[in-house]
Amino acid sequence: MASISSIMGTIGSIAGAAAGGNIGSAVSTALDALTGSKGGSVGTATSTVAGRGISIAQIVNARVYLNGTDLVGKAAEVSGIGAPKVKTADFDAIGMISGIKLPSNLEQTEVKISWTCFYSDISEFLFTPYRVVDFQVRGFRENYGSNGLESTSQVTATFGGVITDNSSGTTIKNGEPVKLETTIAVTRAKLVIDGKEIYNYDVSTNTYKIGGQDVFSTIFPY
Repeated sequence: MASISSIMGTIGSIAGAAAGGNIGSAVSTALDALTGSKGGSVGTATSTVAGRGISIAQIVNARVYLNGTDLVGKAAEVSGIGAPKVKTADFDAIGMISGIKLPSNLEQTEVKISWTCFYSDISEFLFTPYRVVDFQVRGFRENYGSNGLESTSQVTATFGGVITDNSSGTTIKNGEPVKLETTIAVTRAKLVIDGKEIYNYDVSTNTYKIGGQDVFSTIFPY
């Protein structure tokens, strides 16, 4: 790499060459000074940042449990994990360049589960409107690095609520498997990743914790 003194000298030669009308030569000289040699390039001079590996993860399968009972082969798809949805209120005032949305409360969420068929051992729970039913989805997260699979970590989503619908997603067609869909209005939910609690939401106790800390403790101190 060229020293400061050589670059300063080159600047002087640029000025002289430019004054003599040889602007092209002046630019070439400047590039040579910056790259440290004749024929060098700005690209090779600036390629000094070392590449770093990335870590990626995926969950490709899971097991579904109803009140602690494994539903392997019975649950076809789970849409949602019961994570609470933030309810917002619009705020605007004179002098502001734009209105904004501020969090005001939490909004009840829904989870939909598609079943592979009608099953008598779980139907008594699905068609009872006055009972809170607890579900759990357990999956293993595969963590990949530059050398392939490096580790696995368990991801567990637990949610409970009242069954509100068992018919809207149900279809029966000749020659095709029956599709049955259940909708759960979630009143409590928890997500744990590799033993660490991410959130814990429970309407009956009026709590919402993130990482073990109650989000609304300052709003509802008593």
